[in-house]
Amino acid sequence: MAFRSRLSALCLALALTAAQAARTAVVLESPELQKTHSKFFKLLEARGHELSFFAGEEEQPLELEHFGERTYENLVLFTPQKALGSLRKSDLLQFVEEGGNVLLSASKKLTKVQREFALECGVEFEKKGNVVLDHVNPIADDDDIYNSVVAAKDFVASGAL
Repeated sequence: MAFRSRLSALCLALALTAAQAARTAVVLESPELQKTHSKFFKLLEARGHELSFFAGEEEQPLELEHFGERTYENLVLFTPQKALGSLRKSDLLQFVEEGGNVLLSASKKLTKVQREFALECGVEFEKKGNVVLDHVNPIADDDDIYNSVVAAKDFVASGAL
């Protein structure tokens, strides 16, 4: 009888664990990113993620751990130019070491914490200001002086061209 009750309790605990949605914290550089990246967030929700958004303006700061337990299974960092508030490199590394997943977006203006965290995970970003350019599919950017597109309208009608 005791075996049966223990087995039932174990099955119930496993069912509750499996039914729980993956808790995902999303840290945004600005609240507008929630609108511009809505397809990505809807895809995550469709896959069973319970999203919590943070933009650094909340009264309650993001806590990856509460009383020794992880509060999130996943962390999405869409903050390439913004400091992560109270989060330090050691906090992010501990989160990963305890089985958490991190998606870090990058730009040419990564913070020191993000750069060092990525390096600890085996991803090395070049010095500040370096970028990867796509000359085939350039993105219009007023600050871009290296990847300009000059479109000519007056072509010579020639079979060689």
